[in-house]
Amino acid sequence: METVADVSTDTFVRLMVTNALSPMRVVETLQDLVAPNGTIAVMSSGQGSIANNDKGGFEVYRRANPRTESLEDITVKIIAIEEHWNSVSIRDALDRLQGEARDESVAFNTMGDNQARLEDIGQGRIEAMDAAGIDVSILSVVTPATQALPAREAIALARDANDEATTAVRAHPARFRAFATLPTSDPQAAAAELERCATRLGHVGAMVHGRTGTRPLDDPAYDDLFATAARLHQPI
Repeated sequence: METVADVSTDTFVRLMVTNALSPMRVVETLQDLVAPNGTIAVMSSGQGSIANNDKGGFEVYRRANPRTESLEDITVKIIAIEEHWNSVSIRDALDRLQGEARDESVAFNTMGDNQARLEDIGQGRIEAMDAAGIDVSILSVVTPATQALPAREAIALARDANDEATTAVRAHPARFRAFATLPTSDPQAAAAELERCATRLGHVGAMVHGRTGTRPLDDPAYDDLFATAARLHQPI
C-alpha cells in the first residue's frame, strides 16, 4: 500500500478531533498542509448533501497567511461529490426483495419527494443545483445500489444504470460527472464494469456502499477490482 500523504499521527488525531468541533477548527488543522494560495472547502457533517442544504452550509477559504484569522472568503467552482440518484429499474428490483435479503435503507428513498428527486438527473436536478450554488455534481446511485441484488441481476442493472448516467453527463457535460455503479456480488464482473466505465463511458470513479452481503470490501475477492482501479486511476 502506498502512502498518499505524509501526515504525522499527531496531526491526524488533531484533525479527527477538530472535525467534530467546527469547520474553522478543521481549517486551523489543515492550513499548514495546504500549498500557498491553495483552497480549503468545509461542510459540516450535520448539513448532509450540499444539494439538499438550503442553509448555505459550506465555507471556502484561501490559505493567504499562516494565521487562520487571515483566511479570506473567495469564490470558486463548487463540485458536489456523492450526489445520489436512482434508476427506476434498480428501485423496482430492490422493492421486490423479501425477508433478510431486503435492504431497509430503501425506506428513506420514498420519504417526502425523495424518490422523484432521486430519479431526476435532468433539468430538475440542475435547477436544484443552481438554487444551492453547485456548479458540478458527481452522480452516484443511492445506497444500496445493486449490492443487495443477486449477481446476474446486479450485473445487468449496474450496466444499465451506468449507461443512463452517461446519457445525463453527455446531455449536460458542464454540470454532471458520474461514479460507476458496480455489481459487487460478482467481484470479477465489478472489475470489468469499472474498466468499461472508465475507458468507454468517461466515469470518474466508482461508488461502493460498504459490504455486499457478508463480504467486506477488503475481502481478497476484490483484489482484481482494486488493481483495476489503481491501474486506471479510478477512486473508489
